[in-house]
Amino acid sequence: MSKPLTIEAISKETFNASNSSFRRDSLTRKLFTPMSAPPPFDFPTPTIPTPNRPPSPTHTADGKEVCEPDYLKLILNARVYDVAIESPLTHAIKLSNRFGNKFYLKVAKYYLEMSLRGAYNRMFQLSSEERQRGVCCVSAGNHAQGVAMAAQKLGVNATIIMPTFAPEIKVESVKRMGSNVVLFGDNFDAAKQECFKMAKERNLTFIPPFDDPYIIAGQGTIGVEILRQLKQDRLDAIFVCCGGGGLLAGIAAYVKRIRPEVRIIGVNTIGKDSKSKT
Repeated sequence: MSKPLTIEAISKETFNASNSSFRRDSLTRKLFTPMSAPPPFDFPTPTIPTPNRPPSPTHTADGKEVCEPDYLKLILNARVYDVAIESPLTHAIKLSNRFGNKFYLKVAKYYLEMSLRGAYNRMFQLSSEERQRGVCCVSAGNHAQGVAMAAQKLGVNATIIMPTFAPEIKVESVKRMGSNVVLFGDNFDAAKQECFKMAKERNLTFIPPFDDPYIIAGQGTIGVEILRQLKQDRLDAIFVCCGGGGLLAGIAAYVKRIRPEVRIIGVNTIGKDSKSKT
């Protein structure tokens, strides 16, 4: 009766194999897993072709080096769960059956949660002196309410400039949360200029709606939740509404660092194609 091979014997036999190419191939061979398999569908082509973009500048006009923020670190350290909760990732059964693929929907607990994550994370970084001076922002709705809710939570005085066409229900919501509302301008650009003017005159900190690393990082926590909730299952693409671009940038910044094979697709209505033009 032959002696059975033990784990130790198998390991010794494997690592002492004379064929080094066999060992090298076995270590570098690409495994075919559900996550590495090609998607069983064609990705949609953009309605408006993406224009060629020049490379990002590495130095400013005065010669200073441009340093990109470490978004992975910013997102993982984002302060959002004082005001937000981890929203569920729901399997869309009817949609999945209709297209023969597995679709999930990231369902926010309340409609302000996306805007609130970015605004709160940005305002949490304010120094005590900046908090005493107060903040301001310009918005016709959701960002205004996010800043107002964050200001209420942090005890910061907030002045919200809203264009005159802002929905009354959103204006009243901002007022109800204790922020000062200034209605100005028949268009958003006029309201924006008034906000910049007020920030300079009153020495207020301007809270942008999307183009700020802390805003992007706060909204990027949605990407963290998506990957964690999928538990390393196959993921071909994430579709994200464009809006101002903060949510899209935050999710892309995190997901592309952790799982670069996943496609991030921004979705805009045909009539509002500013994101594809910028």
